[in-house]
Amino acid sequence: MVQERAWVERGGRPWILATLGLGGIFVVVACVSPRGSFAPTRVSDSILAYGPAPVLQARIAVGSWQGLALDAVQTPPGSTPQPGGPPSPTVAVTPIAAQPLPLRAYVSGVSSYPQTLGLDCEARSAVDWAAFWGKSIDELGFFYGIPRSDDPQMGFVGDPNGSWGQVPPQAYGVYAGPVAALLRDYGVPAQAEVGLRFDDLRAEIAAGRPVILWVAGHVRSGTPEPYTASDGTTSVVTPYEHTVLLYGYDPTSVEILDEGRSYRRSLADFLLSWSTLNNMAVVRPALADELDLGSRSVGPRHGVIPWGSAIQ
Repeated sequence: MVQERAWVERGGRPWILATLGLGGIFVVVACVSPRGSFAPTRVSDSILAYGPAPVLQARIAVGSWQGLALDAVQTPPGSTPQPGGPPSPTVAVTPIAAQPLPLRAYVSGVSSYPQTLGLDCEARSAVDWAAFWGKSIDELGFFYGIPRSDDPQMGFVGDPNGSWGQVPPQAYGVYAGPVAALLRDYGVPAQAEVGLRFDDLRAEIAAGRPVILWVAGHVRSGTPEPYTASDGTTSVVTPYEHTVLLYGYDPTSVEILDEGRSYRRSLADFLLSWSTLNNMAVVRPALADELDLGSRSVGPRHGVIPWGSAIQ
C-alpha cells in the first residue's frame, strides 16, 4: 500500500513520487506521471520535490538502483510550484551502503518454448517471461500487437519470416522499448533498460526476477554497426539480433533459456554478446506488486506503422 506521494519535478516535467512504508523506512518505488505512464525512479544529484509530507525520508536499496537517502522539506500548505516563483526546496541525496550480492543465484520455475515465426524471438521471450509472473499471453497475439516500423526502437522491422542474420531495413526484429510497453498493456509491469551492468542483472536474479536480454546469436560474439531509420533516428544494430531469458549466474558463467533450450555460457562470452546492443534488457520494476501497475495505454508513437501498411 502506498503510504506517501509527493510531486517531483525533473527535467521540467512533473511526476508523482510514490513511496512505500516498510518497517518505518520509506522505499522509493516508482514515478507515475499525471497522465498515468510508468517509469522507474532514478534520482539525480538533486531534484525538486513538493508534497503533503513535512519530511519525506526515502531509501532505495532494491533491484539495480543505487542506494540513496532522500530528505525533502514540504512547501507551504496549499502552495504549488509556479513558473518564475521563489526557489523550490531541494532534495538532498546521500549514498547508503549497498547490500552484497550472492556469488551465485538461480531463479526456479522459468519456462521457455520454441518461437512460432522465424524472427519473433522477442514475442516468445516476452510471453515466456510473462508466464513466469502468472500472465498467459498468446505468442502470435503478442507479436501482432507490436507496432511495425523501420526503426527497431519503435517497432518490428521487416518480415517476421525473413532470413535471420540481416540488419534493418531488412528483416530484423524489435528492441526493448516496444516490448516492455506492450507487456504493460497486458498488465505485466515491465521496464526497458539499456546500459545496465552485470551487477544489475545479478541483483535481479538474486531477487528472483528473470530478465529478458538482447544479445547476438545464441549468446555469441556480434558485430555492432550504426543504422539510421527513415525519420533520422540512429540505432546500433547487429546481424543475428536475438533475445533470451537470463535465469542464473555464478562467478564464471550464466544460465540461459533460449527457444525452449537451457544452456550455460561463460561470463566472458555472455558479456561480449550482451554488450553488442548496449546491454539492453527488459526487467520487472522492483516492488511492482506493491503498486497498482496494471495495463498502461501506450498511445500513438512517432514512427509507428500499423501491421499491413507498407513502409516506403
